[in-house]
Amino acid sequence: MWATPEEYALRAGVGLTDSSRPQISALLEDAEAVIRAHLPPAYEPPAPVARAILIKVARRSKINPGGRTSKTVGSTAESYDDRGGLFVTEDEVRALTAGLTRPSTAYTVGVADPGMRQVGGAPWPGPR
Repeated sequence: MWATPEEYALRAGVGLTDSSRPQISALLEDAEAVIRAHLPPAYEPPAPVARAILIKVARRSKINPGGRTSKTVGSTAESYDDRGGLFVTEDEVRALTAGLTRPSTAYTVGVADPGMRQVGGAPWPGPR
């Protein structure tokens, strides 16, 4: 796992108790699984980046598990910036995969067969 419950508690500024540890551990496991679904198989992102994003995704889900945009209790209203739940943003995936070298998507391959003297009925022009 990219982060421990202790690291989550430290970075999220929350207390870690015997009763909250299993929930935070499960949340970290779930968040890591969601993140890994967006990464190439067997790819391991840099540990500090993976830890930071894992904790951010898990915390976002813990703060707003139902994906609410706001809630009101009596005369107190609270708004949320994020949509909540377990999700990974495109920016987070880009940060996790920044170290990957991606193959070129376009290239040209020249093919010639000197033994072939005719191409489509016309004489073979030879190598250029």
